[in-house]
Amino acid sequence: MLLTAVVAAMPLASRVLMHPAVTYANSTHIDIERIELSDTATVIHFSAHYRPGWWVTISHLSAIEVDGRMYPLRRSEGVGVDDRIVFPPSGRSEFTLYFDAIPASATKLNYYEGPKNSYGGFHLYDVDLTGTADMQRIPADVPDTLLRRNLDVPCPPAVFADDSTVIKVHMLDWNPGLMDHVILTYESAGSYYVALDSAGRGECAFKPYFTTRVDVAAGRHVYFGSFLTAPGDSVMLYLDAKAGADFLHGDIVPPRRLYADGMYRDYNYMYDTDNTVDELYVKHFAPVFADYRQSSDSYTRRIIDARRDALAELEAMNSPRLVSEAGRARLDYELLLSALRHRDLCALEYENSHLGFQIPEDSIVPHLDSRHYADAGAIADAGDPRYLLFGAWSADFYNGTFDSPVYSDLSLFARQIKRAGQLRLTEAGIDSLRACGNPYFATICETIGRSVAGRIADGHKPRIEPVPDVPPEDIVEAIAALYPGKTVVFNFWSGYGGPVFRRASSLVDDDDLILINIADTSTSLPVFYDVSRHYDSPSYYIDESQALALWKRYRIDSLPFFIVAGRDGKREYGPHLRNLQLLKEIVNGYLCE
Repeated sequence: MLLTAVVAAMPLASRVLMHPAVTYANSTHIDIERIELSDTATVIHFSAHYRPGWWVTISHLSAIEVDGRMYPLRRSEGVGVDDRIVFPPSGRSEFTLYFDAIPASATKLNYYEGPKNSYGGFHLYDVDLTGTADMQRIPADVPDTLLRRNLDVPCPPAVFADDSTVIKVHMLDWNPGLMDHVILTYESAGSYYVALDSAGRGECAFKPYFTTRVDVAAGRHVYFGSFLTAPGDSVMLYLDAKAGADFLHGDIVPPRRLYADGMYRDYNYMYDTDNTVDELYVKHFAPVFADYRQSSDSYTRRIIDARRDALAELEAMNSPRLVSEAGRARLDYELLLSALRHRDLCALEYENSHLGFQIPEDSIVPHLDSRHYADAGAIADAGDPRYLLFGAWSADFYNGTFDSPVYSDLSLFARQIKRAGQLRLTEAGIDSLRACGNPYFATICETIGRSVAGRIADGHKPRIEPVPDVPPEDIVEAIAALYPGKTVVFNFWSGYGGPVFRRASSLVDDDDLILINIADTSTSLPVFYDVSRHYDSPSYYIDESQALALWKRYRIDSLPFFIVAGRDGKREYGPHLRNLQLLKEIVNGYLCE
């Protein structure tokens, strides 16, 4: 008994956990390198990675949570609380945070950078303290029919129909503390938030217009995967909550975190489990993009050769029918897309191989014209509807570049469907759609127009201002000039903007401060109206080309994004301003100058 008492009175030895498993994270920019646990402190060593020259901050309100109890931040090393971490050329920085000791019996903790319910902070949930978590484990509730499939089936067609799709979501390995909704983003119909009940289940219905890919995400930067669906489809979607940790510590090929049945069950399975065409694409196409100094003729010739060589290698394989048929169509599509996006692909390849640094646009030599597009179009059929299976719609493939009857119809539909969603569809536009080979195009655009008009008719009209008639990259400066002597805060948002508006609107408590809200046409007009009409701040609805120009000038990485325009011409912007408390402090500083 005496020996037991002596041992119990001795300090507990420190325990070190290297790279502990993280069940869910709302950002991929921060990792836990190790955790040191003792009876005097809990010490967490982090590494952060981001674009060189960009910065993040660590809030003084950071805390960890264990069994419902909060442990506030005591001190830090490697970064001052609320100071910026400016990333060096390596794009990597390290820092250490100290908290009070937690119970020796603790099996997991949550880390919150900033208030627990804040949007902008880095949050890591269910960090394993036992060293036994199996992050590769497939949840037990995934049906066996979705784990093993026979791919010796034909490649499915694209579907066009005036019908609804029902999506039922079941979140696995989940608890209500991780997330309360998932975001389904459709190429053809915008985004939907699916609320999860206490069992991790939810449901939504929508009209996709045609075969479309759906991306599934939650929180910030958490991606589960994607699946195909079509009008008239019914999909049971199983999601593994561990998706938030897939990219921590540089995992190259994360495990499957999404399982979908429905009309495209076989294709969805192949998309998740067979990377044959992806490997052929990297092998044959990627080297073409690496040479941004080559001529347009050379670039065109090389992407045509890349498609030919990749197709020959695919045909030499003993692949299942679905892999072979879909692969041939995919390689044709990649040829055309490589022609369409040639300058973007050269810029992206440079950025990926140069630590995130961007190449000046005028340094990229290839600049294809109609002759080059005709050469690529002579090799592959631009009107193959199966390209919708590969994301042709979201890639703006149908922009009128190529010459094909079916392609031309889809190109016209792509333009008019956007106009319908913005209430700019004319009778001439409807007539042009009726002349297409598919009369359904006119019907769906008219339906969209009526739906949008009905949705924005309810309630009072929001304060929407005309966009200044200036070059797109100067829109922010032109708006700021409308308010001389004022400090102007620009709030860029997209999609579901209510929470962003409420947080940004909390800034407006000074007559010398103006809040400007900006969304682009990727946000549907009804959503733009629904959110904007609840606030008195001026709102601007910009088109996609204007948005792209502003994104390039201000290096907007994701939304929401804030720009502070001071009265003296000073400008401040960057991801650190998503920390609302820091944004308020900076704005107050401008007001006091």
